[in-house]
Amino acid sequence: MENKPYEMVESFWSNWSHSLSLLTSAGKQMEQFTLETMKQQQEAFHKLTEGMEAMEQEIKQYASQMSTQYTDYMKQLTGGQFSAQIDEWQEKWNDLSQQMQQASVSPAKASLSVLSQTSGQFEETLKQFISQHQQQREEVQKQMENFLQELKSMQLDLVKKVEESSKHVFPFAK
Repeated sequence: MENKPYEMVESFWSNWSHSLSLLTSAGKQMEQFTLETMKQQQEAFHKLTEGMEAMEQEIKQYASQMSTQYTDYMKQLTGGQFSAQIDEWQEKWNDLSQQMQQASVSPAKASLSVLSQTSGQFEETLKQFISQHQQQREEVQKQMENFLQELKSMQLDLVKKVEESSKHVFPFAK
């Protein structure tokens, strides 16, 4: 029964220390989750950019094929009489078609590029912030652990002194 006060003090401060470790662990997990989310976002932007570029190439290829087929068809239909005029119309159509493609695809590509760059910059800033925060957290945790150890030692000394004093005041109690 004599060790009961010591065990209580030991248990109390061990629980406090364990709680601080859990809080630190939860913070680290949130940081890791945030970084993983940012990485996934960057990967999604990259895949989206690749998809848009592939789609743009397919549209260009399809438009080129359609233009060639239409020109050939019209030349065959007219028997070659209006070849020069058909080529001129087709050239104007190709220019307009290319401008339409640029007008429709360029804003999306530019927006995606800006989003990707901004996200990348944000990720780097976040990594720096997390690194600084980890250093601060580790320092504070060390200080807290030292402080808790000091408190525990003081309480154990106090328990010991109270025990010794009670033996002198109540020598018949054991």
